[in-house]
Amino acid sequence: LELGPGACESLGGVEEVICAPGIEEIGPSAFRMCRDLRRLVLPHETTRFDSSWVNQCRKLDELVLPGMLERIGPEVFEVDGLRRLAIGVGTSMVEPGAFASSKLAEVHVDARNPFLATDCIGIYERAVAGERDADMRLAAVAVPVEEYEVPAGCVEIGAKAFACCSELRRVTLADGVRTIDAHAFSRTKLQELTAPASLRRIEKRAFFRCRELANVTLNEG
Repeated sequence: LELGPGACESLGGVEEVICAPGIEEIGPSAFRMCRDLRRLVLPHETTRFDSSWVNQCRKLDELVLPGMLERIGPEVFEVDGLRRLAIGVGTSMVEPGAFASSKLAEVHVDARNPFLATDCIGIYERAVAGERDADMRLAAVAVPVEEYEVPAGCVEIGAKAFACCSELRRVTLADGVRTIDAHAFSRTKLQELTAPASLRRIEKRAFFRCRELANVTLNEG
Protein backbone atom coordinates (compact mmCIF):
# COMPACT_ATOMS: atom_id res chain seq x y z
CA LEU A 1 0.00 0.00 0.00
CA GLU A 2 2.97 2.38 0.41
CA LEU A 3 6.45 3.09 -0.93
CA GLY A 4 8.66 4.55 1.76
CA PRO A 5 11.05 7.50 1.31
CA GLY A 6 13.77 6.59 -1.18
CA ALA A 7 12.30 3.10 -1.57
CA CYS A 8 13.41 2.67 -5.20
CA GLU A 9 16.27 5.16 -5.16
CA SER A 10 19.37 4.73 -7.39
CA LEU A 11 18.27 1.55 -9.16
CA GLY A 12 21.06 1.13 -11.70
CA GLY A 13 20.09 -0.24 -15.11
CA VAL A 14 16.33 -0.08 -14.46
CA GLU A 15 14.59 1.50 -17.48
CA GLU A 16 10.92 0.97 -16.54
CA VAL A 17 9.00 0.98 -13.26
CA ILE A 18 5.31 0.06 -13.07
CA CYS A 19 3.67 0.61 -9.68
CA ALA A 20 0.87 -1.68 -8.54
CA PRO A 21 -2.50 0.09 -8.95
CA GLY A 22 -3.43 -0.19 -5.27
CA ILE A 23 -0.45 1.73 -3.86
CA GLU A 24 -1.88 4.75 -2.04
CA GLU A 25 1.17 6.59 -0.69
CA ILE A 26 4.63 7.32 -2.09
CA GLY A 27 7.32 8.82 0.12
CA PRO A 28 9.77 11.58 -0.86
CA SER A 29 12.53 10.76 -3.37
CA ALA A 30 11.02 7.34 -4.03
CA PHE A 31 12.66 6.95 -7.47
CA ARG A 32 15.41 9.55 -7.13
CA MET A 33 18.60 9.10 -9.13
CA CYS A 34 17.32 6.18 -11.18
CA ARG A 35 19.58 7.44 -13.93
CA ASP A 36 18.49 4.91 -16.59
CA LEU A 37 14.76 5.20 -15.91
CA ARG A 38 12.84 6.01 -19.09
CA ARG A 39 9.23 5.11 -18.21
CA LEU A 40 7.38 5.42 -14.90
CA VAL A 41 3.79 4.32 -14.35
CA LEU A 42 2.45 5.74 -11.09
CA PRO A 43 -0.39 4.04 -9.19
CA HIS A 44 -4.09 4.43 -9.92
CA GLU A 45 -5.03 5.08 -6.29
CA THR A 46 -2.40 7.74 -5.53
CA THR A 47 -3.83 11.26 -5.21
CA ARG A 48 -0.76 13.51 -5.47
CA PHE A 49 2.43 14.07 -7.44
CA ASP A 50 5.74 15.03 -5.83
CA SER A 51 8.56 16.09 -8.16
CA SER A 52 11.11 14.80 -5.63
CA TRP A 53 10.05 11.30 -6.63
CA VAL A 54 11.90 11.64 -9.93
CA ASN A 55 14.67 14.04 -8.96
CA GLN A 56 17.76 13.44 -11.14
CA CYS A 57 15.99 10.87 -13.30
CA ARG A 58 17.61 12.52 -16.30
CA LYS A 59 16.50 10.01 -18.95
CA LEU A 60 12.82 9.91 -17.92
CA ASP A 61 10.89 10.18 -21.17
CA GLU A 62 7.40 8.88 -20.37
CA LEU A 63 5.30 9.48 -17.25
CA VAL A 64 1.89 8.07 -16.36
CA LEU A 65 0.47 10.33 -13.65
CA PRO A 66 -1.36 9.01 -10.57
CA GLY A 67 -4.89 7.98 -11.51
CA MET A 68 -6.55 9.93 -8.69
CA LEU A 69 -4.46 13.11 -9.03
CA GLU A 70 -7.10 15.87 -8.97
CA ARG A 71 -5.09 18.76 -10.40
CA ILE A 72 -2.09 19.08 -12.74
CA GLY A 73 0.40 21.78 -11.78
CA PRO A 74 3.77 22.97 -13.12
CA GLU A 75 5.70 20.62 -10.80
CA VAL A 76 5.16 17.82 -13.34
CA PHE A 77 7.56 19.61 -15.68
CA GLU A 78 10.39 19.75 -13.20
CA VAL A 79 11.25 16.52 -15.02
CA ASP A 80 13.66 17.64 -17.75
CA GLY A 81 13.16 16.11 -21.18
CA LEU A 82 9.73 14.60 -20.56
CA ARG A 83 8.22 13.73 -23.96
CA ARG A 84 5.14 11.63 -23.23
CA LEU A 85 2.52 12.23 -20.55
CA ALA A 86 -0.57 10.19 -19.65
CA ILE A 87 -3.30 11.70 -17.46
CA GLY A 88 -5.43 9.42 -15.32
CA VAL A 89 -9.13 8.89 -14.79
CA GLY A 90 -9.52 11.12 -11.73
CA THR A 91 -7.87 14.36 -12.89
CA SER A 92 -10.40 17.16 -13.28
CA MET A 93 -8.37 20.37 -13.42
CA VAL A 94 -5.31 21.96 -15.04
CA GLU A 95 -3.70 24.95 -13.31
CA PRO A 96 -3.21 28.00 -15.56
CA GLY A 97 0.32 27.88 -16.96
CA ALA A 98 0.93 24.32 -15.76
CA PHE A 99 2.31 23.36 -19.18
CA ALA A 100 4.44 26.50 -19.65
CA SER A 101 7.66 24.43 -19.54
CA SER A 102 6.27 21.56 -21.61
CA LYS A 103 8.43 19.95 -24.27
CA LEU A 104 5.97 17.13 -24.82
CA ALA A 105 5.53 15.31 -28.09
CA GLU A 106 2.47 13.35 -26.89
CA VAL A 107 -0.27 13.77 -24.31
CA HIS A 108 -3.07 11.30 -23.54
CA VAL A 109 -6.09 11.31 -21.21
CA ASP A 110 -7.61 8.09 -19.88
CA ALA A 111 -10.69 7.36 -21.99
CA ARG A 112 -12.72 6.84 -18.78
CA ASN A 113 -11.97 10.34 -17.48
CA PRO A 114 -15.32 12.19 -17.24
CA PHE A 115 -13.76 15.64 -16.72
CA LEU A 116 -11.06 16.04 -19.37
CA ALA A 117 -10.62 15.37 -23.07
CA THR A 118 -7.72 15.78 -25.50
CA ASP A 119 -6.99 15.88 -29.20
CA CYS A 120 -3.42 14.80 -28.30
CA ILE A 121 -2.31 18.46 -28.35
CA GLY A 122 -4.77 20.48 -26.28
CA ILE A 123 -6.40 19.50 -22.98
CA TYR A 124 -10.06 20.44 -22.53
CA GLU A 125 -12.18 20.63 -19.40
CA ARG A 126 -15.81 19.58 -19.82
CA ALA A 127 -18.48 21.92 -18.47
CA VAL A 128 -20.54 18.90 -17.37
CA ALA A 129 -18.65 15.84 -16.17
CA GLY A 130 -19.31 12.79 -18.32
CA GLU A 131 -21.19 14.72 -21.01
CA ARG A 132 -19.15 14.21 -24.17
CA ASP A 133 -21.23 16.75 -26.10
CA ALA A 134 -21.03 19.40 -23.34
CA ASP A 135 -19.31 22.75 -23.82
CA MET A 136 -15.57 22.60 -23.33
CA ARG A 137 -12.87 24.96 -22.08
CA LEU A 138 -9.37 24.82 -23.53
CA ALA A 139 -7.33 24.52 -20.34
CA ALA A 140 -3.90 24.09 -21.92
CA VAL A 141 -2.10 23.36 -25.13
CA ALA A 142 0.20 20.63 -23.84
CA VAL A 143 2.30 20.01 -26.96
CA PRO A 144 4.16 23.07 -28.33
CA VAL A 145 2.92 23.89 -31.85
CA GLU A 146 3.24 26.66 -34.44
CA GLU A 147 -0.37 26.35 -35.63
CA TYR A 148 -3.52 25.20 -33.87
CA GLU A 149 -7.18 24.88 -34.78
CA VAL A 150 -9.57 25.10 -31.83
CA PRO A 151 -12.37 22.59 -32.49
CA ALA A 152 -16.12 23.07 -32.45
CA GLY A 153 -17.57 22.66 -28.98
CA CYS A 154 -14.96 24.87 -27.30
CA VAL A 155 -16.57 27.96 -25.73
CA GLU A 156 -13.61 29.35 -23.77
CA ILE A 157 -9.86 29.75 -24.23
CA GLY A 158 -8.49 29.40 -20.70
CA ALA A 159 -5.95 31.58 -18.91
CA LYS A 160 -2.41 30.96 -20.19
CA ALA A 161 -3.78 28.24 -22.45
CA PHE A 162 -0.94 28.67 -24.98
CA ALA A 163 1.76 29.26 -22.35
CA CYS A 164 4.12 26.61 -23.78
CA CYS A 165 3.76 27.75 -27.38
CA SER A 166 6.39 30.47 -27.75
CA GLU A 167 6.59 29.68 -31.48
CA LEU A 168 2.82 29.83 -32.06
CA ARG A 169 2.07 31.83 -35.21
CA ARG A 170 -1.47 30.95 -36.24
CA VAL A 171 -4.70 30.03 -34.44
CA THR A 172 -8.12 29.32 -35.89
CA LEU A 173 -11.03 29.75 -33.47
CA ALA A 174 -14.16 27.74 -34.19
CA ASP A 175 -17.47 29.53 -34.07
CA GLY A 176 -18.77 29.04 -30.55
CA VAL A 177 -15.81 30.49 -28.65
CA ARG A 178 -17.26 33.16 -26.34
CA THR A 179 -14.37 34.09 -24.05
CA ILE A 180 -10.60 34.50 -24.28
CA ASP A 181 -9.16 34.53 -20.76
CA ALA A 182 -6.23 36.47 -19.32
CA HIS A 183 -2.79 35.86 -20.84
CA ALA A 184 -4.28 33.21 -23.13
CA PHE A 185 -1.87 33.96 -26.00
CA SER A 186 0.81 35.93 -24.13
CA ARG A 187 4.46 35.69 -25.23
CA THR A 188 3.64 33.87 -28.48
CA LYS A 189 4.52 34.82 -32.06
CA LEU A 190 0.87 35.06 -33.04
CA GLN A 191 0.64 37.20 -36.18
CA GLU A 192 -3.09 37.70 -36.62
CA LEU A 193 -6.43 36.69 -35.15
CA THR A 194 -9.92 36.64 -36.59
CA ALA A 195 -12.57 36.48 -33.90
CA PRO A 196 -15.60 34.26 -34.48
CA ALA A 197 -19.02 35.91 -34.40
CA SER A 198 -19.66 34.21 -31.04
CA LEU A 199 -16.82 36.00 -29.21
CA ARG A 200 -18.08 38.33 -26.47
CA ARG A 201 -15.20 38.84 -24.03
CA ILE A 202 -11.41 39.25 -24.13
CA GLU A 203 -9.80 39.37 -20.69
CA LYS A 204 -6.78 41.43 -19.65
CA ARG A 205 -3.41 40.91 -21.28
CA ALA A 206 -4.73 38.13 -23.51
CA PHE A 207 -2.10 39.15 -26.08
CA PHE A 208 0.61 40.35 -23.67
CA ARG A 209 3.99 40.66 -25.43
CA CYS A 210 2.69 39.25 -28.71
CA ARG A 211 5.28 41.37 -30.51
CA GLU A 212 4.45 40.04 -33.98
CA LEU A 213 0.68 40.54 -33.73
CA ALA A 214 -0.18 42.79 -36.67
CA ASN A 215 -3.89 42.32 -37.24
CA VAL A 216 -6.93 41.50 -35.10
CA THR A 217 -10.39 41.33 -36.67
CA LEU A 218 -13.29 41.60 -34.23
CA ASN A 219 -16.65 40.70 -35.65
CA GLU A 220 -19.86 42.53 -34.81
CA GLY A 221 -20.84 42.08 -31.18
